[in-house]
Amino acid sequence: MKAIVKRSPGPGNVEYMEVPEPQPKAGEVKVAMRAAGLCGADILLYDWTYKGKRPVETPIILGHEGAGEIVEVGPGVVDFKPGDRVAMQSILGCGRCRACETGQTYLCGNWSHLGMTFDGIFADYAVVPAEACHKLPDAVAYEEGAFLEFLATLAHTNEKVPFRLGESVVIVGPGPFGLLHLQGAKSAGASLLVVTGLERDTERLALARAMGATHTVNVEREDAVQRVMALTDGYGADLVIEAGGTAESVAQALEMARPDGRLVMLGYANSAEIVPISIVRRDLSIVGVVASKSAHYETMLRWMEAGLVRAAPLVTHRMKLSDFDEAVDRFRNRQAVKVLFEM
Repeated sequence: MKAIVKRSPGPGNVEYMEVPEPQPKAGEVKVAMRAAGLCGADILLYDWTYKGKRPVETPIILGHEGAGEIVEVGPGVVDFKPGDRVAMQSILGCGRCRACETGQTYLCGNWSHLGMTFDGIFADYAVVPAEACHKLPDAVAYEEGAFLEFLATLAHTNEKVPFRLGESVVIVGPGPFGLLHLQGAKSAGASLLVVTGLERDTERLALARAMGATHTVNVEREDAVQRVMALTDGYGADLVIEAGGTAESVAQALEMARPDGRLVMLGYANSAEIVPISIVRRDLSIVGVVASKSAHYETMLRWMEAGLVRAAPLVTHRMKLSDFDEAVDRFRNRQAVKVLFEM
């Protein structure tokens, strides 16, 4: 079969190549892949700049956002059968640590990660633990299910910081996570939806408006904090979602929140300058959100089935696995929001 393989350490060294077709062992299922999504983590592995909890050993098949049809089950698998349509959960816990015992498998210090610690889904067939699979409702197409891993983060955010009817929401950064949370806020009935971005985000800001943003702000053309204050009568936003992942976007997000407001941190900024006394005096609530647990996947499937959140509006490019290098370039150059590989 064909697969996208990181052949060896170092930048590049990724090839669309022939590899042996895998066979399921006890507790595993074999999935004929139908659709897969390109993630920023895949780019980090491509560039060999990824820094996770566990080292990545090569060669390894990349990819962790995907959906397909089960074609074979290994010994001991009772909850799935050939013909089941499934999407994959990317992170599995060790099952023994405190994080796993409390259901927070994504915080496990010894987690396993699809496409990072074991072969991923950028392939004709993938073998994964049965516990990593979630059955797709009939109303959810493969192309939507392929992004379940990505979409489940929204359910995690909503669990920690629920969206509220009629509130004002600012999303800093019109990337995949920002535009996903735009959908969540809109579905919950936000009264004001502002999305901010850079000059190079012009097309993404246009997409944000098409998806329901009431206002968009190019931070290189106007002062985003002043604009948000003007739109909220000088008070600030009820909820700010930081998805830019830069020192500048973090600083802006902190200034945009109203007194007793809420700030969700989704971006991966390595460092940022903050003024603690400003946080204290305004009584801000700041919450970090990363990844998701199994329950979030199931919650998101219900939302998707009801049409409250969809991945399709975020898909700007549909490509084949053989076009992987081109897909990486488009993602890296911000031409693509989400790339869907059709198989």
